[in-house]
Amino acid sequence: MELAIQIESQGDFTLLKVVGHLDSNNIHLMENALSSATKLESRQIVIDCTSLISINGDGLKLLFQSQVEMAGNYYLSLQNVRDEVADLMEISGVTHFIQMHTQAEQFSA
Repeated sequence: MELAIQIESQGDFTLLKVVGHLDSNNIHLMENALSSATKLESRQIVIDCTSLISINGDGLKLLFQSQVEMAGNYYLSLQNVRDEVADLMEISGVTHFIQMHTQAEQFSA
C-alpha cells in the first residue's frame, strides 16, 4: 500500500491524515506535507495516525528531524497511533520529543 496524506486546516491546528505505510520509498510525501503545513496560519500540527499502518526508521528519523527544525515555531503531535506503531515510536525515542496519543488511550478515556 502506498502512502496518502490529506492536509486540513482546523482553525486552531493543521491536521495531517496519514494513510498507509511510511517508509523510504515515500518519505518525500511526508516531507512535502509537513512543509505545506508550516505555510498555513496555525502553529500546531497534528498528525492523525489512525490509518498509519507502519513506519520504518526513515519515517521515524523524519519525524524527529521535523520536530527539531520546528521547535520554537511549531508544535507537532501524533494522535490515534496504533499500538504496533506506538511501540516502535517509544523504543526509538521519538516520543521523548513529540507528544503521542495512542488509539488505546482514546478508547479508554
